[in-house]
Amino acid sequence: GSGTRMNGSVPDKILASLAGQPVFLHSLRAFARSGTVQQAVLTYRDEAQLHALQSHIPEDLQKNLEITYTIEDGLFGIRVVKDYEFHR
Repeated sequence: GSGTRMNGSVPDKILASLAGQPVFLHSLRAFARSGTVQQAVLTYRDEAQLHALQSHIPEDLQKNLEITYTIEDGLFGIRVVKDYEFHR
């Protein structure tokens, strides 16, 4: 999405600050805390967004959650992969 509902108030809605952290980081932390998610796939729209995402992910999350990245024009998303999906 283009962030239309945010009326252009932030340049990148997934990197917008919420309680001192980027919005997407709150989701990643919740998935990691759940104990049921081992991998997250972050979809980014361009190289600039990729570098920004990577720069915000703290070391503790990188150690406890396998994070991979994929590019999709104009789209950002987080897909979580539960352990049973790996063993089908």
